[in-house]
Amino acid sequence: MDIVFNYIAEKNNIDVENDLKIRRGKVRELSQLMSNDMVETAVLREPLLSQVIINNEKTEVVVDLQKEWKKESTMELPQSSLVVNGKFINEKNQELIKEFNEEYKKAIDWVNNNPKEAALLTEKHMGTKKEISELANPRMNLAFKNASEAKEEITNYFEILSRENPKAIGGEMPDEDFYYQY
Repeated sequence: MDIVFNYIAEKNNIDVENDLKIRRGKVRELSQLMSNDMVETAVLREPLLSQVIINNEKTEVVVDLQKEWKKESTMELPQSSLVVNGKFINEKNQELIKEFNEEYKKAIDWVNNNPKEAALLTEKHMGTKKEISELANPRMNLAFKNASEAKEEITNYFEILSRENPKAIGGEMPDEDFYYQY
């Protein structure tokens, strides 16, 4: 989150070292502080942001980092990936990986098309109140892309991460084998 925030700030001519006073903290603690009016501004991820909005009616989203990322980089912000050990990828498991991706895409589509039902399941299985999940859903930007569809976005993201902190991506850009094709 720091690297994404720093990238967006830099693109908007904001010097995070001199123009802002930043104090870092644990996101759960920060969300509690926001809920109780003990901090003025915070960068939070979902569903913690929605929890704060529900707990503190004065809370307002002033910058959506995903939208700003897209504006500045002209690409979506990669949120998560299925990562498989190279030894797992063989002829025996290729069909399993393909089937998993198909089911994962169906699940994402279902959550996006059935937010109320998805929120009930989130409450039941994850303990997050349904009101929070329902509010968070549209801002979570859930979308499925296979590796070939997302390759340019992931590569762009890794390049930015690498410029900020090469250790964030293991010190070097991944090679072509990183992007599994099926």
